[in-house]
Amino acid sequence: MKFLLFMSIIILSFSTACDTSTAPLNEITSITTDEYMTLNVGDIRQFYMPYSNNSTVYTVWRITGKTFRTDSTEVFINEWYTSIYSSYSRRIEYSFIRDGFYYYTELEKTSKIPGNPYFEQKLAKIKPHDGDKWLQTAGVLGQGVPPDSLTAKHLDEFETPAGVFYDIYSFTGPGGEKTYYAKYFGYLGISFTTDKRDLFIVNYMKINGREIGKYVKMDSLLKKQR
Repeated sequence: MKFLLFMSIIILSFSTACDTSTAPLNEITSITTDEYMTLNVGDIRQFYMPYSNNSTVYTVWRITGKTFRTDSTEVFINEWYTSIYSSYSRRIEYSFIRDGFYYYTELEKTSKIPGNPYFEQKLAKIKPHDGDKWLQTAGVLGQGVPPDSLTAKHLDEFETPAGVFYDIYSFTGPGGEKTYYAKYFGYLGISFTTDKRDLFIVNYMKINGREIGKYVKMDSLLKKQR
């Protein structure tokens, strides 16, 4: 059973490092929303693992449009690109927001989990509170697999290569992995273990038209790797 949507993307390509610095983030002001995740066509996030010791690998997540599941539910198209081994890897996934949660989903009924034919996963709570706990994958209880619950923990601040975010939440999975979310900006990254070398984190974001951090051109990275 998959614990997190993002882990399936990252494990394929990472034990990495970065030798490209990012500009410091100006103080984040004028945050008027209390939502910790939104989805907007045109949103961009770029990630890397700044404390790892191997070759530099960057990943970009772009929300490129909308489409529909086979039950007519409207979902967002998420395209993930990773620069590695002189080429790009590409993955497309689908997400939406419903009933106060940010969901991953399949487009067709691929799952045999009772009551969850589209393999929906609640990746984050939109308006979390400290100590909130929920089942990530509906229908797994009693199916012979460990419950994949997530638990919310409030953090006063969290530093990323894009800058320091305040009043954020981490959502801890059953394996100890933590995903991080900030008001307005949403998903910031994930730490797989307590070792900071396993931290996969944003260095650039463009969320609903607002840009922070420094984007690294991936074409130039590929040339360096050749």
